[in-house]
Amino acid sequence: MSEHQQAKQEEYRQAQQAQFVRSVQQQMRLEEQRRLNDRSWQTRWHYTGRVSLHKVVVGIIARDSKGKTYRFVGHHKGVLRPGQRFNVSFMLNKGLTLNQLEKCRPSIIWMMHCRCVKPRPAL
Repeated sequence: MSEHQQAKQEEYRQAQQAQFVRSVQQQMRLEEQRRLNDRSWQTRWHYTGRVSLHKVVVGIIARDSKGKTYRFVGHHKGVLRPGQRFNVSFMLNKGLTLNQLEKCRPSIIWMMHCRCVKPRPAL
């Protein structure tokens, strides 16, 4: 396979993955956020999709009024089933507290990454 064909194939694969992730994001509902302590908080999500997922990673980007960007990543371990509610926790960067972040009145954007669980063959 030529380099051009490999590049086209990779471009197609990335486009398919991006479309899948956008679809999953539309099927996630943030239900609740709660403070665990001064440096961490927990979010509760409801997955309304029809396909089981694994390796779910939730990323949150917060931008303060001065334009400084903060990034936080949380993981859901195990398989996420259709209709399931699940929690993801986030830890703040060293030297940053939730009080400081809340005072910034950040705009928050969340993103998600995951993989589809492959169905097991029938015996």
